[in-house]
Amino acid sequence: MKLIKRISIMAIAILSVQFAFAQTENVQTDASYFTVNIINGSQTVCYNTVPAPITISVQGNVTKYDYQWQSSADGITWTDLKGEKKAVFSPPVLTSSIIYRCLVNGGGTATFSVAAITVLPPGDCPSGGTK
Repeated sequence: MKLIKRISIMAIAILSVQFAFAQTENVQTDASYFTVNIINGSQTVCYNTVPAPITISVQGNVTKYDYQWQSSADGITWTDLKGEKKAVFSPPVLTSSIIYRCLVNGGGTATFSVAAITVLPPGDCPSGGTK
């Protein structure tokens, strides 16, 4: 029997209101046990600004982890972000809301964390463009 601990943090942004849902799932595995947490995940930023970097923190008994960041406009269809294979992802300048997630593979076990970035319309931001 195998035990895998999978933590999925899902955040969905609707307009400028954010809702978060966290779920922990326990399964049995032989040697690969790890948990994934997201730092600076969900954010609200002004139109045409750069969000703070998003960091994945992984703890467990696996010595090497592989990362793949993905983006989605709707939380259903995901696209790999070419070359984004590190624990820290720096989003580009954003002009619309977007959802990012990071797939983490440690010893054949994949899990992910999700971060929604809500972009406020230009008129809703203070001068200077930051929230």
